[in-house]
Amino acid sequence: MLIDFSVENFLSFDDKETFTMLIDKSKTENMDITVNNLGAGAIDKVLKSAVIFGANASGKSNLIKSIDISRQIIVEGFDKIINLKDKQFRFNDGKKDSKFVFTFECENRIYEYGFTINYKMVTGEWLVNICKEGNDVIQKILFERIADGNGVTKIEIDFNSELVENEEDRKLLEAYAIGMTRENKGGLFLHRLYENNYSNIKHIFEWFSNIIIIYPDARIRPIWAFRSVISKEFTDALSIFLRSLDTGISEVKVSKKRFDFDKDFIKFANDRDFKNDLKDTISKMEDNSLIQFGDNNEFYFITKDNDEYYISTITTEHRAFNKSMTFEYYEESDGTKRLFELAPIILDAKFNKKVCLIDELDKSLHTIINKKLLEYFMKSHTNSQLIVTTHDTNMMDLDFFREDQIWFIYKNRCQQSKLIPMCQINRDERLNPVRSYLDGRFRGIPNINEFELSRLMKESDDNGANREATEKLNKRNS
Repeated sequence: MLIDFSVENFLSFDDKETFTMLIDKSKTENMDITVNNLGAGAIDKVLKSAVIFGANASGKSNLIKSIDISRQIIVEGFDKIINLKDKQFRFNDGKKDSKFVFTFECENRIYEYGFTINYKMVTGEWLVNICKEGNDVIQKILFERIADGNGVTKIEIDFNSELVENEEDRKLLEAYAIGMTRENKGGLFLHRLYENNYSNIKHIFEWFSNIIIIYPDARIRPIWAFRSVISKEFTDALSIFLRSLDTGISEVKVSKKRFDFDKDFIKFANDRDFKNDLKDTISKMEDNSLIQFGDNNEFYFITKDNDEYYISTITTEHRAFNKSMTFEYYEESDGTKRLFELAPIILDAKFNKKVCLIDELDKSLHTIINKKLLEYFMKSHTNSQLIVTTHDTNMMDLDFFREDQIWFIYKNRCQQSKLIPMCQINRDERLNPVRSYLDGRFRGIPNINEFELSRLMKESDDNGANREATEKLNKRNS
């Protein structure tokens, strides 16, 4: 589970900003449905979910992208991320490194993993085990990588740590470290270890690869280690899910067949970039994983089971006047299509231990459904976590959420995105939090320039009046 994430000099983040799922211990409300117990010693409780509010262009999506792109660098390799220089904070002089730090729980251990990069190479990297000895919380550095001013890398490893179980492990780690130093490789040491099947870091690497991120307009949405694949159990649950949310759907029908890329995707022949992205994503699939893809007109699941690939298409049944009618996916509303995108995460969460992030949860969804999705997630006694961005102020319900679950993001005058949780804001508890937010007491709302807007409206009115006068004059002269 995610404990916290820090980012620096990336996208709209300049100075270090930290998003945390640690609970505020002064808040004790709703502990049964909002908090997960780690049982890891050094940190015992984290939040199940968090909701992030902010104005348009405040940096909500950039926070999700920072997690996503740093995860891609870890999982896919530094060389797969293009135009990194353009992704650093634009108002810097270009000499400052970007920095990403994750603190997380994995297999009942707490780790901190971070790295610093410029647009050419990795300049620093470290993996730390955070543990408790007696009453003290200590940090054990498992490995640390430092690059000098000339870009030469040095990797120091604790050979008495959990990374090393025997003499063979020690020799392998030494060889990998020396190899990266000699070759001055730009990639991450953690990625190199996983590439070479070094098993002692597999659980750490897979924690990153299993993070699920859903963007509102993504055509390809991979969901790794999906418990249900596309089984009758899943389609039955999907039918109940959609029926309960008043979509008008009584049943979901899934047609499943073996997948042949060239035959099944002949329609995408002219969309080379999409086809290549999809082929690349499919190549990374493991058994019991799922990929959703499509657009407003088509929706597919691709699954992998026992090294075989399958493609599934969806139709829906609607009933009225004692009749049952079949509808294609493209005939459903935008809100129903959005629920199809989110359903695998929501339904499968209680069976898997994952970190799920959804950008713009409220896209095309009614405010009651937004809240119901979070409620279902939190009450399903899941060990997963769900982090969402939204503009839906009805989610700012302190009878349902704790103050440490609600975050605000805003941009200051220097165009830097800043993060703050509600629990750190000195607010008047007598006032409605939604009203306080919309009044600007929590920031994270648009700063409308009424003077500029009124001047624009006046210019528009003046131009309209001038145009009308000119037309009258032309008619008179003709």
